[in-house]
Amino acid sequence: MMLTNRLQNPAREVPKAIVLSVAAAGVTGVLYLIPILFVLPDIQMLLDVANGQPIGLIFKTVTGSAAGGFGLLFLLLGMSFPISQDGTSTDRVP
Repeated sequence: MMLTNRLQNPAREVPKAIVLSVAAAGVTGVLYLIPILFVLPDIQMLLDVANGQPIGLIFKTVTGSAAGGFGLLFLLLGMSFPISQDGTSTDRVP
């Protein structure tokens, strides 16, 4: 990896960075899931979703409108593309 060439002790720092990034992602995931679990609708209604992806229905139910649900879903999907692009572009920093 090109980015590890610039570290003083890459054998120690890279695994530490990987573990810390996984821990940070876990904390972020829990903080995201806790509010959703408090407002989660009936489980059977979620299991009966035709497309098998209940996140849109959860957002619609929580906000009380289709536009609010679409807005939250758009934000969620809108964040996933730049994050995936960031990972592929920063790997090649000279």
